[in-house]
Amino acid sequence: YPKTMVSVPDPKLESFYWIQFYKLACASRPHLKPVDLLGPWFRSTGWPRIWWNLNIETLYLPVYTGNRLELGESFTNFIDAKRANFYRNAKDIWGFDGCATVPHTTCYEGLRGDGSRAPDKYINPGDFTWALHNYYLQYRYSMDHSMVTDQSKHAFYPLLRDSINLYLNILKKGDDGKLHLPKLHSPEYGADSDNNYNLSLLRWGCQTLIKLNKRYNLKDPLIPTWTKTLKDLTPYPVDENGLRVGANLSFTKSHRHWSHILMVHPLHIMTGDQPENRALLNKSVLHWLTVDGSRGINGWSRAAAASLYATLGDGENAIKQIHGHMSDKRFVRPNTMYIEGSPVIECAIVLNRSLQDMLLQSWGDKIAIFPAVPKAWDSIVFH
Repeated sequence: YPKTMVSVPDPKLESFYWIQFYKLACASRPHLKPVDLLGPWFRSTGWPRIWWNLNIETLYLPVYTGNRLELGESFTNFIDAKRANFYRNAKDIWGFDGCATVPHTTCYEGLRGDGSRAPDKYINPGDFTWALHNYYLQYRYSMDHSMVTDQSKHAFYPLLRDSINLYLNILKKGDDGKLHLPKLHSPEYGADSDNNYNLSLLRWGCQTLIKLNKRYNLKDPLIPTWTKTLKDLTPYPVDENGLRVGANLSFTKSHRHWSHILMVHPLHIMTGDQPENRALLNKSVLHWLTVDGSRGINGWSRAAAASLYATLGDGENAIKQIHGHMSDKRFVRPNTMYIEGSPVIECAIVLNRSLQDMLLQSWGDKIAIFPAVPKAWDSIVFH
């Protein structure tokens, strides 16, 4: 506990925050498996295995700003130990050599496994790239340079490069001269070409690889390819309601995953600090939360919405979404455990990241202190 301290004038939220770190500490040990949807608790579940389209990524989001990096090592150590299996997946699923990925779900070896795996229609190259964003955060917050430079021990750099290699294998130049992605799944909405989920992760991956090469003088021969990809990649599809799901698919029905707005949070490659994007992002978030009567918005959707609003500097809407999460009695139990038919431990724990985002953010080469604090909070402390 002394490694981190947060105090806000909202006793229920503060209590909720500390309980989540207790649960995460119960669930994670650096030398053991990554945390699944049950954590250390047991009951029957419809969600066995490791889920890569949101669950494992959101679970670890609070450890970075929260100064609990040791709780994130179960994930990064797993990625290092199982690197060969991620290449095996790419060969098995896509038929590509020199590429790395995961299917929608894996066993605890990082492989597709037996017949209990999810249908192949949900397979998505972005899921693994998103997971590697968590590894990147572990590196950036620790500034352990060896996580990039010692590639025999740490798998992050080669796996990020080769997850982007998979994208490079499926990109096609269109009649407009732009590079386009084929029809891929956008969690948990549907499939479409040039979907924003995969476009944002491809952009983040190329940008990050170029930055790492500049910082560490890695001299990767693919730098010109990544640079050209960023230059020629088709823009994010938008319409009158904001960011679309994909080129031919509008966002017209309520659903719980903010996959089409991932470039805002947690990737932070499109932000409200960019004047040309602020109105678009406000419109996109509001449309996601209100379309179709918001019937598909679940508790953890509110946690993501709080972080999105915090990224936009809107503390009033951020705290409104946090309270909406905690009071959602459909899913949140009195002990703060979260259930959607079966337990999903990460869906309560991720709210810690929402509170952190209101108090401290770090992206775009700057650190923002108290970037999204509601007016009612007149006394706040974090260490």
